[in-house]
Amino acid sequence: AINAITVIGLNLQFGTAGLLNLAYIVLVAVGAYATGIASLHPAAAAHSQYISYIGGFGWQFPWNLVFGIVVTVAVGLLLGVIVFSRVSLWYMAVALVSIGYAFLTIINDVPSLFNGYIGLSNVPMPFQGVLSGGTDQLAFLGICLAGVAVTLGLAWRLERAPLGRAWRAVREDEVGALALGKRAFTFRLSAFALGSAAAGLAGGLT
Repeated sequence: AINAITVIGLNLQFGTAGLLNLAYIVLVAVGAYATGIASLHPAAAAHSQYISYIGGFGWQFPWNLVFGIVVTVAVGLLLGVIVFSRVSLWYMAVALVSIGYAFLTIINDVPSLFNGYIGLSNVPMPFQGVLSGGTDQLAFLGICLAGVAVTLGLAWRLERAPLGRAWRAVREDEVGALALGKRAFTFRLSAFALGSAAAGLAGGLT
């Protein structure tokens, strides 16, 4: 179910809008990390020199997941503004994969921010400690399946709405779309943001 959400978001960006985002997994990682630090308490509370991360809010579901999605969309919008306004579409894939590699380098080289390559651990699942006897696992499966249904339903509606037609127009013929008043930058950024939201949801559920 989580992989399905990831694929739906990537398809919005690449399949519908024609944006070859080779850094999409970075957005999934951002969603996972942001949801993790929203779920955990501050690192100082762990009383361990081997655990270090920024944040730590101790929020419960669904607010931790909402936080992860919002942060991922913000990062996606930032990447989109940088890439779409500075780089031609032909070099976008190279620029994004370079940004993805830069993210990986920062994570590994600055462990005080993200706990390095070890990452976060002991992130609580939704309803953990509230439900027992495997019921929490079933509840989590229900949440994931609901996420698939919502993401798929929204993607289906968007692709058949005027916005989806504009995405395909910009993908197929940017000059022709511009002649009809469809500004490529705006529509590409909207597709990037919505795909990032799906990435944040998938990462947060991971």
